[in-house]
Amino acid sequence: MNTRLTDRQRAERGLTRVYDFDVRATPICGRPGWFAVTSKRDRNRLYLTSRCQCSCPAGQSGDSHCCHRSLVRALTGDLIEKTFDEMEVAA
Repeated sequence: MNTRLTDRQRAERGLTRVYDFDVRATPICGRPGWFAVTSKRDRNRLYLTSRCQCSCPAGQSGDSHCCHRSLVRALTGDLIEKTFDEMEVAA
């Protein structure tokens, strides 16, 4: 049995952590697509985050689905990706 999570499942878990820890994002003026995102544990710590990069420890170690990137993807509309199998086709 394969217990690896799909990319979509990992992104959804990241977004769940955003809500659980009340992670917040603020757009960075003059840097389109970049946000200052609060840490889960330390509200005084901010991470520079885009949909492709994050300065948090998980992001720096290669995790492409940290909660910070999940939040930015949700804010920019990139988290909502559906395959043709998931979409209902009108008859």
